[in-house]
Amino acid sequence: MNRTGETDAARPGETEAERDDRNLIELLQELRVAGLGVQVLFGFLLSIPFTTKFASLNSRQEYRVNA
Repeated sequence: MNRTGETDAARPGETEAERDDRNLIELLQELRVAGLGVQVLFGFLLSIPFTTKFASLNSRQEYRVNA
């Protein structure tokens, strides 16, 4: 099923190879979106050690954060 709730049937005049190409292109587009989300999340998590509150931790607390 696609996003509109219809089955993923071949479009009129579309060969099986064209349908496979279209499905591959849609899959790659979704992976690009997911990749961007991972980059944003990684950037956010990477910025945590550089916040001002991190500087006020004692060595035991820093070990927990870095472990």
